Amino acid sequence: MPGIAVGNIVGSNIANTLLIVGLTSLVWPIRVSGATLRRDTAVMVAAAIALVPIFATGEIGRLPGGLLVLALACYLMGLPATRRGR
Repeated sequence: MPGIAVGNIVGSNIANTLLIVGLTSLVWPIRVSGATLRRDTAVMVAAAIALVPIFATGEIGRLPGGLLVLALACYLMGLPATRRGR
């Protein structure tokens, strides 16, 4: 049963992300530079690879969850100021 729950979470996150990007691009074109696309793609692949051993354990504990939140904070702080809305 936990496999169904994880699949539901991952699937709904993918669907929500793609729906928002799709609807946004219908209203206004999204322009992304090549460097930004390469960096963000590399971060997404690294995050997906980092989740594999976490999901293999069958649960996400405090330590892996905290490390994921810390990694997200480090990534967001490392973005250029123009990407953070300044």
